[in-house]
Amino acid sequence: SVPIRILQRQKDEKVFKYRAGGAIVWDSLAKDEWEEVFTKMKFLQPDFNLIETMLVKNGKILFEKEHFERLSKSAKTLGFPVPKIFFDNTEKVQLSQKINNGILRVLYSKKGEFEFELKELKPNSNNKIIFSETPVNSKNIFLYHKTNFKPWFEKAYEKIRNNEVFDVIFYNENNEITEGARSNIIIEKNGKLFTPPIKCGRLDGIYLKNMKNIEEKILFKSDLENADRIFCVNSVRGCVEVRF
Repeated sequence: SVPIRILQRQKDEKVFKYRAGGAIVWDSLAKDEWEEVFTKMKFLQPDFNLIETMLVKNGKILFEKEHFERLSKSAKTLGFPVPKIFFDNTEKVQLSQKINNGILRVLYSKKGEFEFELKELKPNSNNKIIFSETPVNSKNIFLYHKTNFKPWFEKAYEKIRNNEVFDVIFYNENNEITEGARSNIIIEKNGKLFTPPIKCGRLDGIYLKNMKNIEEKILFKSDLENADRIFCVNSVRGCVEVRF
């Protein structure tokens, strides 16, 4: 038998599991059954938005198409209405008039509504990285989608805001490197570039996807500590060389 609708964990586990399902009969519709699972899990789900953070350069939004495709994919997976566009041409002109160079942050709600935030892009003044004190769970679905629900990153965000570090590097339950709180990780070793596989528990970064000659490889702390060079990459900051 499979326990459903109860919180369960083993003695040596730190994370609870909650299982939800439904009875599939001859006239069941896949879409309805899928939505029923989300309904049963609703009390566990925080109120959150999907987000995309994009660089605006000379009035142009960089990687706009790629960011929209990623948000749409997350919307479908997480039960949001799937949007048709970020904004129409009129809205785009209005946004470009407000910000010629900077950061455009897009928030998308479960009601299917967009909200836009414009921010100044401040130059980097710290290239230090540190390891997180606690691991993440690679089975956590939120690791694979860009949302504003990232409680495991809060301490890291605070250190970044206070300019203590450029980023905090996370690892999973198997001690495999995943990503930084605000960037993907690349190491250079013997002339080759490596980044952790997505399955380790990282976001499918837009900037990283558009880089060439990067090999996916499971990395550990020792790989970063012994790397020839380390880079943090995201679509706003680009590729930044960092150090411990």
